[in-house]
Amino acid sequence: MTTTSAAAAAAAIQEADPDYWETLDLVVVTEKQIRANKKKNDLLDNLQKSQLLHILNGDYYWGDAKTLEDCSNDRIVDDASMIYKELLVVNNNSKLTTTVESAEETASPRRFYYWQAYFGGNPTGYLLTSSKATTTTTTTTTITSDDDADDNDDEIANTAAADTTSWDVLVENCDGDFIWRADERPLRFLNQVKKAAMGRHYDDEVDCITE
Repeated sequence: MTTTSAAAAAAAIQEADPDYWETLDLVVVTEKQIRANKKKNDLLDNLQKSQLLHILNGDYYWGDAKTLEDCSNDRIVDDASMIYKELLVVNNNSKLTTTVESAEETASPRRFYYWQAYFGGNPTGYLLTSSKATTTTTTTTTITSDDDADDNDDEIANTAAADTTSWDVLVENCDGDFIWRADERPLRFLNQVKKAAMGRHYDDEVDCITE
């Protein structure tokens, strides 16, 4: 299913490099099994919370979970457990060994984030990408002066800019079926995502996504 936001995010990534999706590798640099706990919110850092809230508040299936607290309920999320992976983008033309350290050294700044949980024994997962936007806020301060002959108040405009991070889902894992949510499926990239998501359970001959 193509979504407007995912298509726009994919186009923005590809704009600088038309072959982007076909010339990268994904390396898992962080992998966690998160067992959410109502009393221990520090299990999720702010970045992870914002990603999970994007899934919970968006038009995405995450069982019957509506809040972060719901994710700690084993009646909603199987075993109250979620899988979180941080994926680093590496150009496949670079000389790269299989160690995470070398991946960190040769990687581009872009990272993807993968979330997965089981609901009724069936896996659901999402690959997220970020985009930053600058929000400008202008406030006006009115200063009244007794010396102002024309009785007009002076107004001073104060402008502040802040960077905000938004999230888009590019790939959905629906019970093992990895779905590209933008246009023109990049098969190689989808296979990279599936391989990263499945880890040691991935089999090139069995699990490879084809036309």
